[in-house]
Amino acid sequence: MELITCLLIWVTLAVLFIILEISCPTLISIWFVLGAITSMVAATQEISFLGQCAIFVGSSTVFLIATRPFVKSLKIQKVPTNADELVGMEGLVQIPVDNIKAEGRVLINGIDWAAKSTHGNIIPAGNIVVVDRLEGVTIFVTKKPAQNE
Repeated sequence: MELITCLLIWVTLAVLFIILEISCPTLISIWFVLGAITSMVAATQEISFLGQCAIFVGSSTVFLIATRPFVKSLKIQKVPTNADELVGMEGLVQIPVDNIKAEGRVLINGIDWAAKSTHGNIIPAGNIVVVDRLEGVTIFVTKKPAQNE
């Protein structure tokens, strides 16, 4: 295979892996970027394309093994958002929460939220619920026990 073709292949792969790395919140493809760069160097030394592929796999693996302990030691902190404050808050069921029918609306601080039941049970309108978690724009709720229960 021609040198220009090989270099074009490895540059393209490196750019694609860089785009993938940038688009993901965790390190998943940086090792492949380094492997592609190593294979570009191998291409300039007129190593066969099959050899370049072997160098890509081998160097990516070496980079992964060499940096894995460092990457595992990184503490990535979750940044709380305003929506995370919903957890533990109480709301009023406006439209009955029914996971099977994919229905349910809960009003919290004047804002209407799509809701699902955490435990899968139907929660009728008018009940007070507690937010257990938030997934996307859907809250998962549990019916608040009555004070006299």
